[in-house]
Amino acid sequence: MENILSTIRPNLEKILLFAVFVFLLAAAIAFNRPSFFIITALLFGVFFFFKKQLWLALVLALPALPLGNVLSIELRPFWNYELSIAEALLLLALAVFLLDRFLSIRTAEIRFDAVAFFLLLYFALAAGSIWQAVDFKYYLFGLKAIFFSFAGYLLALNLIDSKRKIRTMLYSAAVALLILSIQIFYKFYQLGFSEKLFFERKLIILPLGPLATIVSIIAFLLPVVLAFFLHEDDLKNKAVIFPIFCFGAFALFVSLGKAAILAFVVSMSYLLFKIKKTRGFFLLVLVLAAMAGALLFTPLAAGLLTRIRTTFVDVNTRFRLLEYQTAAALIKDHLLFGVGSGQQLYYFKKMMNLDTSELVNNFFLQALIDFGLLGLLCAAMVLFSLWQKTVRIVRGADPKQTLL
Repeated sequence: MENILSTIRPNLEKILLFAVFVFLLAAAIAFNRPSFFIITALLFGVFFFFKKQLWLALVLALPALPLGNVLSIELRPFWNYELSIAEALLLLALAVFLLDRFLSIRTAEIRFDAVAFFLLLYFALAAGSIWQAVDFKYYLFGLKAIFFSFAGYLLALNLIDSKRKIRTMLYSAAVALLILSIQIFYKFYQLGFSEKLFFERKLIILPLGPLATIVSIIAFLLPVVLAFFLHEDDLKNKAVIFPIFCFGAFALFVSLGKAAILAFVVSMSYLLFKIKKTRGFFLLVLVLAAMAGALLFTPLAAGLLTRIRTTFVDVNTRFRLLEYQTAAALIKDHLLFGVGSGQQLYYFKKMMNLDTSELVNNFFLQALIDFGLLGLLCAAMVLFSLWQKTVRIVRGADPKQTLL
């Protein structure tokens, strides 16, 4: 018996891995799902050959995000689950990461901090709301956004653990910004550079989703890319990164998203306040860019002024007010537990008599509608923990230090 055990222990990981593979293969055959067999083969191929380079899945996920949903998996007859390349990369990386840690009995090495904890708690609230699901497709739609947020953060926390990897991720963010900006300009070109891009924003859909979603992501990426430019030492790399930042900033203003532009201005004001050595240079660049935009793209400047003047009376604003009124009615009736994951889409479509439904354009309001006061508290704790960790890192604390 001791001889048998001594033979098994060194090969325990391979034995367990083979058992998992056989189980998944048998399930794919039993349920007649060839796509599951392909996914299983891909999972184990990555595990055997690329698990040490798993962090590259995160690097590739960012530029893949603008491509939108390109994969389709049949869950039931006449019901296909649409999956993006970015989501597929995150799923594959998470499966390989957890498989590696569990099979090698190294679960204690999984880093887990306060942000990950509250994201997991938020996901648990979403998953537990299945009893409220009126429409199961909407339930999965709401669930996957929270799941991929948790998966992406957990993987980054454990796999992005060196300066080289961080720099590579920042280059990836710059590429993602460039692709999203190109998509906006190409859509502008398709519309014949007309004012439809400004005043019919709700009808404009890009591969990743509605124009408002794309612009929000750009507004988030711009300060990150600018900070990367300021910390980069190589002048050749600076010469590439800064034009991407300028191109992204121009794409943001072309879209004329008031909230996104306001967020961008606030973040830039903060950076300019903090950056003393190059403050004058950046102010000059911003002023010249604004003047060039106003002179060379007069319709754009006129459209921006029109949107600002009509902030409280235009179609988009009236629609937002109607959204908030509908949200208030839902919150009143479902204050404690909310309406459940993704069900806001169902209720808004029904209550507002819409052909299609949209998510609420407010993170905290979305949490309150979906999961009530508990969801709002959990979402607030996610952001608070993230802010707290960022402050500790900036002040010189160990970046690897956990908060729990």
